Amino acid sequence: MNFSKIKDALADLERQRDLIDGAIKGLRNVLANASDSNGQTKMFDGASPASGSYVDLAVNLITNGGGRPVHISTILEHIRTVKRNPLIKRQSVEATFFRHMTDNKEKARLVKSAPGMYGLKHYTRADTNAYAATNANTAVPKS
Repeated sequence: MNFSKIKDALADLERQRDLIDGAIKGLRNVLANASDSNGQTKMFDGASPASGSYVDLAVNLITNGGGRPVHISTILEHIRTVKRNPLIKRQSVEATFFRHMTDNKEKARLVKSAPGMYGLKHYTRADTNAYAATNANTAVPKS
C-alpha cells in the first residue's frame, strides 16, 4: 500500500483545518467586538468612533484640539488608537487626505497647511479677530 498519498492527504487536511480554525477565531473576535454588554449586536451602528473615515477622525481631532493645524504623526496615532489598528500606515492616511482634498476641492474639510501639517479648511481664529478689532484704528508705519 502507498502511504505517501495518505500522508499527503493528511497534511493537506491539517492545513485546511488550520485555515478553518483561523477563520473561526477571526469570526469570534468580530462577534466579540461587535456586541455590547447586553449581547446586542452593534455592527452597523454609525455612532461608533471607529466607524469614521480617516478624514472624519482627523477633522474631529483638529476640532477638539482648538482648530489649529496638527502634524500627521499626531493624527496617525489618533487614528491608530481609535481604529485599534497599529499597522495603519502614514502613506495610507495621507493618500486618503490628498484624495479628499483633490476630489472635493471647495467642499474639502481638510487642507495641508505645511509639510506634514493638516488643518481645517474653514477655521477662524478667535484671537485673530480680537487682534483685528483692537488694532483697527492703529496706523501701521510704512518702511
